[in-house]
Amino acid sequence: MKKISNYIFLLFLLTGVAFTSCKDFLELKPEGVILEEDALKNKDSLMKLLNSSYDAARSGNYFGGRTWYLADMMADDLDGTLFTTDWGSFYNHRTSIFIPACGEVWQDPYIVIYRANTILANLESVPGLTEQDKKWFEGQCKFWRAVGHFEVVRLFGQPYGSGRENETQSGIPLRLEPSQDRGLRNTTQEVYTQVLKDLDEAISALGGNYNVPKWYADVWAAKAYKARVLFQMNNTAGCLPLLDEVIQHQGNDLEMDLEKRISTWGTDAQPFGKEVIFGLYSREDINTELLDRYKKRSNGNADLPVSEEILSLVNSEPNDLRAAAWIETGNVDGRTVVINKKYNYLNNSRKFIIPVIHLTDLKLMRAECLAASNPLAALADLNAIRNRAGLTDFTATDATALKNEVRKQRRIEMFSEGNRLHDIKRIGAFEQPNLTIRVLEPVVWNCPGMIAQIPNAEIAGNLDILRNEEGGCN
Repeated sequence: MKKISNYIFLLFLLTGVAFTSCKDFLELKPEGVILEEDALKNKDSLMKLLNSSYDAARSGNYFGGRTWYLADMMADDLDGTLFTTDWGSFYNHRTSIFIPACGEVWQDPYIVIYRANTILANLESVPGLTEQDKKWFEGQCKFWRAVGHFEVVRLFGQPYGSGRENETQSGIPLRLEPSQDRGLRNTTQEVYTQVLKDLDEAISALGGNYNVPKWYADVWAAKAYKARVLFQMNNTAGCLPLLDEVIQHQGNDLEMDLEKRISTWGTDAQPFGKEVIFGLYSREDINTELLDRYKKRSNGNADLPVSEEILSLVNSEPNDLRAAAWIETGNVDGRTVVINKKYNYLNNSRKFIIPVIHLTDLKLMRAECLAASNPLAALADLNAIRNRAGLTDFTATDATALKNEVRKQRRIEMFSEGNRLHDIKRIGAFEQPNLTIRVLEPVVWNCPGMIAQIPNAEIAGNLDILRNEEGGCN
C-alpha cells in the first residue's frame, strides 16, 4: 500500500519536460504529469524528474525567495517595523505552527529531497543507464538532498555549536527514502553528519567528465557547499582546503562591476557570469520574489525595506561605491526608507541568476578563517572586496580587528541574501554567547524565537514529533 501511495504522490510531483537544448531547460515549464505506467522507466523520465527538482529549488518558497528573506526577517538586515501577518511573526520572533510561511519554506526543500530520493531508489531498475549516467544522477541527487536538509535545519533546528545539537529531536527529520511517512526529528548533529556524507558522495560522483550543460550542479558546486557547511560548523581546518581549491578553480578575480554581481543569464561557456560558482536560472512565472519584494514601489516604499543599520555600515567610510550602487533612500510618511537596488540591473528582464554560492562569499569565508593563523592572506581576500568597493586597504593584522572587519564587509556585501541570521548563530554559538542584534530593541541570538516553528502540516498525524520552544525573544 505504501508503494502505491508513493507512486500517486509522485504523479503530482513529476512535472516538467526533459531538455533538448539550452532554451528548453531554461524555460522548463510543467506540461502535465507522467502516468504511473510511464514513470521512471528510462533516462528521459529521470531527467524530467530531476529538472522538476530544479524547478522546485528555484521556487519562491526556496532559493527564489523565502529561504533567504524569512531568515533575513529574523535577523537585522531588514526593517520590519511595519510587517504584519506571517512576516510580522518572523520579524518579531513569534512564528506559529499555523502560519503559512513556516509551511511554505519547509515544504519545497522536502519536495526536492523526495524527488532526489525517488531517483536514487530507481537508478538500478531503470534500463539503458550507463555507469556514468548512474554516477551523474547520484551526484545530482546527493547534492540536492544535502542542500535541502542543511537549509531547513538552519531555520528550524537548534544551531550547531549551541550546546543543544545533540539533544533528542533538536534538528529536523532526515528523509533518505522516497516515503511519505513522517518520522521524528533527528538531532542537529545527525543532520549535519548526513549532509556532509551526502556532499562527500556527491563530490565523488560528480568528479567525472560529464557531457552535460554547465547549469547543473557539478563537483565545484558540491565542494563549495561543503565549505559552507563546515564554515557554519566553525570547522576552519576542514573548510580552508576546499575554499582554496574552489577559488583557484573559479579564478581569484572578482567581478569588478558591482551592477553585475547579480547577473542576467550568461553564455553556455560561462552560464553564471564571472562570480557565481553555482546558481539557479530564474523563471518568469515562478521567480518573482527576489525581484519584486525588494524593489521600490510607486509609493516610494518596498515590501522588504533594508534596515538603517545596513545604511550606516555602507556609509561608515567615505567613497564606498556600494552606497550608490546597491542602496537608495527616501522618505515615506516621515520615515526613512532604505531600498535594496541589487536586483535593479537586470534590464527589466525576469531572466537572472539566483546566486546560490559565489566568489565574494567564498573569499570572505576564507578571510575570516585565516584571520588568526595567516593575517596577510586574510588581508589579501578582504582588501580585494574593499578595493572593489572603492575603499583603501585595511592594514590591521590583529586577529580580532581583522575578523571584525571581515564580518563587517560580509554583512555589507551579502545583505538581502539570507546570510546574516546564520552568521549570527555561528558567532553566538562559538564566540559570543551573549551576542545580541538590533540596536534599538536588542534580541539575544539564541532566544526561542530565533528558530522557526515546525509547521502544523508536519505535526498533524505525527503527535510524537517535538515542537520547538515557544515564547519569542522578549
